Amino acid sequence: QNYPNPFNPSTRITYILHQGAEVEFRLHNALGQIVRSRHLGYQSPGEHHIQIDAGDLPAGVYFYGITSGNFSAVKKCIIMK
Repeated sequence: QNYPNPFNPSTRITYILHQGAEVEFRLHNALGQIVRSRHLGYQSPGEHHIQIDAGDLPAGVYFYGITSGNFSAVKKCIIMK
């Protein structure tokens, strides 16, 4: 999960990989449109972090997804202004 949540203007997402793999990050708005996308490259097993700056996005509910190999997770976050 990201921290802090709700956030303004940035948040930190912590995730753990159980095996090394290519990692993709996507941030979607409530309509399902991708508003941020980042290829994080190959990452080794262990704990990792990504800092997201959303200062230019409107307030609202967003969903972020992290995909690694055959694993995918989606979580909700809230931007407050």
